[in-house]
Amino acid sequence: MNKKNVAVISGLVALGLGGGWFGYQSTLYKSGTVVAINQQKVKLTGLSKQQAKKALNATQQTYKVKVNDRQTTKTVTVRVQPKLTDRDLKKIKNGQTSAITVGIPTTQTIVNQLQKAKLASKTNQPKNARLVRTITNYTVKGGQTGGSVNYQQTAQRIITAIKQNKTNQISVKAAYQTPKITKTAMQAKANQLNKMIAQNLTVTVNNKTYTVPTTVKAQAVKQNGKINKTPLANWVTYSLSAKMGSYNHKIKFKTHNKKTITLTNTTAESGIGQYVPAKTTAQKLATALTTGQQLNVAAKLTGKKYEQNFNGTYIELDLTHQHAYMYKKGKLVVSWPFISGKKSVGHATITGVYHVLYKDRTTATHKVHLRGGTADTAYDSVVNYWLPWQSSGYGIHDASWQKVSNFGKASVNSQVGSHGCINTNPTIMKKVYEEATVGMQVVSYGTLGQSL
Repeated sequence: MNKKNVAVISGLVALGLGGGWFGYQSTLYKSGTVVAINQQKVKLTGLSKQQAKKALNATQQTYKVKVNDRQTTKTVTVRVQPKLTDRDLKKIKNGQTSAITVGIPTTQTIVNQLQKAKLASKTNQPKNARLVRTITNYTVKGGQTGGSVNYQQTAQRIITAIKQNKTNQISVKAAYQTPKITKTAMQAKANQLNKMIAQNLTVTVNNKTYTVPTTVKAQAVKQNGKINKTPLANWVTYSLSAKMGSYNHKIKFKTHNKKTITLTNTTAESGIGQYVPAKTTAQKLATALTTGQQLNVAAKLTGKKYEQNFNGTYIELDLTHQHAYMYKKGKLVVSWPFISGKKSVGHATITGVYHVLYKDRTTATHKVHLRGGTADTAYDSVVNYWLPWQSSGYGIHDASWQKVSNFGKASVNSQVGSHGCINTNPTIMKKVYEEATVGMQVVSYGTLGQSL
């Protein structure tokens, strides 16, 4: 007894023939053969190949598609006429049913129906997605679709739904104009950057390990994935070095009269203070963030450690009493009165810890000029000896224009004070110059001074 043959084709033709595939003969289909195509059953009993093909192709499928736009739900009717060929039937005979596609409308057919339905549409343009950096990570803003319906994409959604459904009732969401830079694509980039930021980055100094804050890493990781080393270097300088070393730490100093005072110390100006090298450490941290390897960076303290009173070698400027003292290895080698900056007009000599930057003197072929920098303080003086001890121009020099009787008198500062330098009697300045050495610490303090 022959088994009943049933061929099922819905979107993709699937013909299940219980008793074997159709024989490729003048009469193909035996008694009881029924083909299900597009949710309709077609009897093929006693039909030839051509008759079967004609019967199958006459089967029209109607899809009811509910399209949800941003305002309403509209039903679009999509009809399709299958077109099976001899080649298709041969494939059916050979069991290659998955290779045959029938009952699927063309994209343009659906586009035409959608345009007639007049889906909700506005003129606003899509907005590209963009990365926004917060204090701890990257987020995505924008990426909104435009107001105009994208009929091609909506039609593709309908075709996909038809292929996946076994009924003729379809529901899809309308597609709208997409931005050139989508939120999905930008979110992938944000995830990549946030993965870099989330790495546990640490620095070990003298067997102590410190974690780089997430806020610092977020500042360092740029949108293009490259590293801005400045935030890393700043963290090393102002946080790590401040904890581990003595960078910019205040200094306890014992004056000539045995009084202990606290001095403001700027390591960059004084050269005093141990710190973690910012540039090299930041480079190592940047490499670790980029590669994701060697996330623990080893660093060493560098710089000059403060020893009480600089091991006895320094120049002490007592601005209150307008007197200076130079010591070498704890021994006073020269002491002299001076005139400091005129405080009453804002030219007070700065206080703090510094060091002699270099030495210069006037010769037969070279003159040392000291010049003011602004209109109200402009001057041009030639001096014989010059010992600058601060980067913006403060120093010690001879001042032949000052009366000898005024050196060392705080009471005349408001009348004869300098532009900020330590004016010295020319008869003493030669010895001061000869005894001073480049790098010698300079300590400035007192009531006639001002902080930097």
